[in-house]
Amino acid sequence: ITDRQRIQEALRESEARLRTAIESIPFDFFLISPDGRYALQNTTCRKTWGDVLGKLPEDITDDAATLAHWQNNNRRALAGEIIDEEIQLTVGDEKRDLHNIIAPIRDGSEIRGLLGLNIDITERKQVEEALRASEEKYRLLVENQTDLVVKVDLENRFLFVSPSYCQTFGKTEAELLGQTFIPLVHEEDQESTAQAMEDLFRPPYQDYHEQRALTAAGWRWFGWADKAVLNERGQVVAIMSLGRDITE
Repeated sequence: ITDRQRIQEALRESEARLRTAIESIPFDFFLISPDGRYALQNTTCRKTWGDVLGKLPEDITDDAATLAHWQNNNRRALAGEIIDEEIQLTVGDEKRDLHNIIAPIRDGSEIRGLLGLNIDITERKQVEEALRASEEKYRLLVENQTDLVVKVDLENRFLFVSPSYCQTFGKTEAELLGQTFIPLVHEEDQESTAQAMEDLFRPPYQDYHEQRALTAAGWRWFGWADKAVLNERGQVVAIMSLGRDITE
């Protein structure tokens, strides 16, 4: 029985390595048998959902919408489809956003069960929502003020123009983006404008200059407050400018 003993020992070592790998996954990991019961779960999954081994989805949740969604996912996955989605579920007393993956386990052409993975993305979703709210706030601020706001690259080409800028110069955003602002500047003010832009590449990375520009209403004087945008290495990557009509 020596050979059989060796095979059994090799099997135990293989199962131990697999168990170690599964327990090392920092997300909810589980297996579902073809009859819909949970056949395996790692410790992370157990902490989130409790002990679900041998249970059906209806034994875990009493929320009708959640149950219907889980059952539909399992049916689709058992038919060969890979489920890859972001979903919000109530876990305990709190709502959590999850990246949910359900994939069929194949043995040749036969599906022997399902492999599942839930990655908690609640914090990421909260950050994204805060970012959207912040962007919306500043978008409304920029779009509803009369001062001109522009962002240009290192070649003085427009990366952003505010609605007030478009209205002042009688051009659409599409006509301006990617174009340089220099042709709009009076030829007598182009040299001083170029010098002011060069000053932005050294501390304090900001300046103020005045220039004439050809607007939809003719030549007007503008005062521009410019500030360089620096990356994490302290390199200038763009210029933000706030302009105001000072003709009067």
